[in-house]
Amino acid sequence: MTNAGIDLGKRTVHVATADPTQRPRDWTVHTIEYKDPDWWQQLLTIIPPGSNIAAEPTGGNMIAPIAHLLDGHANLYLVNHATTGNVRKEHVSSAKTDEMDARALALIASWIDTPAQPRSVRPYSHVQREAAAALRLYIDKHRRLSKTATATTNRLHHIAFSLWPALDQQFSTWLRCVGMGAIDPAQIIALAEHPPDHWHHNAVIALDRLVTKLPHPIQAHPARASAARELAAELDRLEIQQAKNMRYIEAIINTPPFDEATRSWISFPSASPLYAASLHAATHGHLEDYSLSAFRSAVGTNPQGKRSGSTNKTRLSRSGYKPAAAYLHLWTLNLIQRDDNPIAQYFHTTSSKRALAAARNKLAAILYTVAIRKETCTW
Repeated sequence: MTNAGIDLGKRTVHVATADPTQRPRDWTVHTIEYKDPDWWQQLLTIIPPGSNIAAEPTGGNMIAPIAHLLDGHANLYLVNHATTGNVRKEHVSSAKTDEMDARALALIASWIDTPAQPRSVRPYSHVQREAAAALRLYIDKHRRLSKTATATTNRLHHIAFSLWPALDQQFSTWLRCVGMGAIDPAQIIALAEHPPDHWHHNAVIALDRLVTKLPHPIQAHPARASAARELAAELDRLEIQQAKNMRYIEAIINTPPFDEATRSWISFPSASPLYAASLHAATHGHLEDYSLSAFRSAVGTNPQGKRSGSTNKTRLSRSGYKPAAAYLHLWTLNLIQRDDNPIAQYFHTTSSKRALAAARNKLAAILYTVAIRKETCTW
């Protein structure tokens, strides 16, 4: 068995192998280029079966080929960037290079399953990481679809108002009419005389109410009518894509090993599958390997502290997975608007300009604790 460290790049892979007879800074580093057709064979030649391999979490796409190759061949572990940097500075070299980082990772690999193993080192689960990576892709797609749908809806609002203000005021009724080919006031008045048989009674009543606000049978310019028709069809397609994308998200988070934490998080007021999915994506599907502090950093609630003496330069901006931070912010806002939960009570009793940030941090701590204990919300 060989203990090795892998520093991953877009074009090259640096592999350092541990040698207890030498100083870590002198350990051999192999440079493998992806452009070589046999790069993967070179890697397997260096790493015997059953070896312990340490690498940094450099993104799902970059680590995926190595993870596929080593799955069932070697034991792959992930090491936080900060841990690698500290070990490199203390035991290898103060110079940060790909080779020195690989040697530091190899040293960490040699500590696995010993009392010296750093707390942040965790096994790489290919199935969980792939599922978490898929969640990130679906969440990103949801955000893109939502942004496009909002822009399309706004453009339709402008067209509706330009035809007649009442069409914008009863926007959903107007969209229903557009779906039947009735776009301008003249066509809508004609539609009201013979409403579709499959329409619900309430839809017919809403149509009649809209017609009373259309005193003139105005006809739209063909270009404006065509634009409304195309945008409405595009909005329908976006809504179908959003629903399909959300079904994929829900399928992942309700399947082991995510289902227990999902059950805990969904039990909270104002929760949604999207919020739960963002928390899973932030922790790469390995919530159980995160400490409370690491979880709050991953979801973007820990302030970046910098204090010396009487000087406090703590920033409210946070690192972490941006979608999780955004959804956690919305979740907190929803909760503090209610008076029946500890988050709202904490927010209203915190006399500080950072009350909202503190409430977010408290919510993150509660979500973490409940999920780790496999409990559900009690308020």
